Order: sequence, then C-alpha cells, then structure tokens
Amino acid sequence: MIKQRKRKCGYCRTPFLPFNSLVKWCSIECGVQLSKDKLAKKQKDDFRAKDVKTLRRKAQEIFNKYIRLRDSDDGCISCRKPKDWVGQWHAGHYLTVGANPELRFNEDNCHKQCGQCNFFKSANLTMYRIKLKKKIGIERLEALEVKGKPIRLRAEDYHQKIAAYQAKIKQLKKGK
Repeated sequence: MIKQRKRKCGYCRTPFLPFNSLVKWCSIECGVQLSKDKLAKKQKDDFRAKDVKTLRRKAQEIFNKYIRLRDSDDGCISCRKPKDWVGQWHAGHYLTVGANPELRFNEDNCHKQCGQCNFFKSANLTMYRIKLKKKIGIERLEALEVKGKPIRLRAEDYHQKIAAYQAKIKQLKKGK
C-alpha cells in the first residue's frame, strides 16, 4: 500500500490529501480560481509579448527616421543615386537584422539607401561594403563584421531606444 502525502493547495495554500498526484487544489472552488488565475497570467504574458513587438517596431521606425535624417546630405550608400533622387529612401542595414539581431540599432550597420538597392538588389552588398569602408573606416567595418552575441531587449530597453533616437532626431533638426 502506497502512503499518500499531504500537499498544499495551489490556490489557498491549505494542506490537503489529494486523491491522485495530478490534483493541485483542495476544493472545486480553489480549482476554479486556480484555473482563472492561470488563464489571466497567460493573457497577461501574451499581451506583454505583443507589447514588446509593438515597441520594437516603433523603435525601429524612429531609428530608421534618424538614419535617413543623419544621412540626408548623402546619396545611396550602395549606388550612385544622388541625395536629390526623388525615389523612396530607406535605412538599409549592411548586415541583416534577421541574421544579426544584435546589430538592429547599430548606427555603423545602417545607412541611407535607395529603395531599389535595399529591396531589389538585396542591399547591393558589394558596393555597400566599398562605400561603407570609405565612410566609417576599415577598423569599424571589421568590428561590425565580427559576429557578436545575440541580445534580447526588454520593453524598457525599447522605451530607452525610442527616447534616445527621438532626442537625436530633435538635435539633428535643430542643427539643420
């Protein structure tokens, strides 16, 4: 005969003797409350994840705006399009964010680029590298190309990025 041990209720913490090892509550009422709490926690976690995605998207938009403004006196980093070209300008990453998420907000990795090079020529990387070497120097370029540790930003980190790049945009606009 197996001796059962008392266990504390997952909701009210009262000791009880479960009728099998899967039961974690002392009464139906506690079981219902425990289930409601678990559901509420899951919904809160889902919201938090969506919130972080929204913040990342917002931070990326503001960062991209800053890059286009910072490089407004430059043409395309990858081709010969001049600064007064009338097409769409992007903030093109040299090393992709998908493969290098730690470089998403690295200012050396992102520069003003025409939409044609960014979308249709996959950033036109050969020319991008040549011009990037002239712009930031070989040391910074090689440092960029060293694979770094992946980072995971939290909501607070994205809030900081948003505030920092909004301030930088304001400063650039003031200077122009």
